[in-house]
Amino acid sequence: MKLYWILATICTTAALSACSMAGPSVSKMTGAPTTEAPSVSAAATAVQTEAKEEASEPPTTVAVLPSSQEEDEEDLNEALFRSAASTAQMEITTGLTTEYLDMICSYPVTVYHGDKTTVLKDLDDLNAIGLKALYTDELLKAVGEADPEQIVITDDTALLGDPEGAYIILGKDVYDVIGITEFHYPQ
Repeated sequence: MKLYWILATICTTAALSACSMAGPSVSKMTGAPTTEAPSVSAAATAVQTEAKEEASEPPTTVAVLPSSQEEDEEDLNEALFRSAASTAQMEITTGLTTEYLDMICSYPVTVYHGDKTTVLKDLDDLNAIGLKALYTDELLKAVGEADPEQIVITDDTALLGDPEGAYIILGKDVYDVIGITEFHYPQ
């Protein structure tokens, strides 16, 4: 009896396998609809192949910022410049030591005094020139009267003071830190 069930199972399995593999040719002969296993198998294979190809391709990313994100970055840059202008204004109008001025300078700092140009490379150069040479009455007045909220930022630079007289230029250093990059005096 056991042998009978084994043979019956094998025959049933073989018959079902043969029917599913026959596909559309059997339905044409008998007129009965059949399940099209081979085409489903082919579609599944195509999907698997496509998935493998996509997985093997290196991912390509394009950084496109939405306009709102670009606007946020511009707003942040503007806020940072205004903050740096406010800090520079406070330091110049109340500053007592070159150590504080040094912290808001983005070296090299160029000093234009009439036709004379001096380049300050570090705190030692700043100490050598001294605050008295930098904080002239004209610069103190021009920077003190300037409104940091009204500065115009062009190409990551901004002017604080009197464009016809004494003023400073704020700009970014190689690390994108905003600080004083230039002092300008008319004579």
